[in-house]
Amino acid sequence: MVKTVTKNKDSKPPHAALSPFLRKVLTIMLALFAIMMMNSAYLVAIATLEQVTERDLQGYFYLLMFLFHLAVGLLAVLPVILYGPLHFRRAHNHPNAHAKWAGISLFVSAVILLLTGIILARFGFLEVNDPLIRGGVYWVHIALPFLLIWLFIMHRLDGKPIHWKKAGIWVGLTVTFVAASVIAHLFTHTPTVSTTEEPYSPALLKLADNDNKRSEEHT
Repeated sequence: MVKTVTKNKDSKPPHAALSPFLRKVLTIMLALFAIMMMNSAYLVAIATLEQVTERDLQGYFYLLMFLFHLAVGLLAVLPVILYGPLHFRRAHNHPNAHAKWAGISLFVSAVILLLTGIILARFGFLEVNDPLIRGGVYWVHIALPFLLIWLFIMHRLDGKPIHWKKAGIWVGLTVTFVAASVIAHLFTHTPTVSTTEEPYSPALLKLADNDNKRSEEHT
């Protein structure tokens, strides 16, 4: 006697790579990284223009954007740390080894990106002041987003199809935002030029005139 086994089309695999909770975490994480990428493009554009034009372009709006970048980066720490191990726990037995190793590399790169950002922010518990080390950390922090994008595409090509139309819209919005912000910044920003020599450079401290005279008398 032959038994026939019927499959329910609406049934889901018992060990799906993403649970409903992980899908929500992934959505939050992708939104934070998308916002951070747009913000980062502006910061890099201003820093590049400073090198090209030899002008001081870091004004009040730039400072707000930098603080926003720092805040979004800190908000992304918890979703990344939470999502990576939970997703690996559900997908480590996945037969597609290419997708698995691309996902692991993506998670490690995201952690390094956040770690380099924390180092550059000079928090007390992880403060690095050596210029050579900070320079290397800075360029790693700048280069990693490109690696993240490539690894994400490699990881998703083995899974559900990427919504290229939505990705194109986001890229277009990013380019428009950065271009408009940079143009507005160039036309509205008035750099402050110091005409006096700072006696205590590179310290960001300027004494009053009376204090300067007293210090000169003691010397």
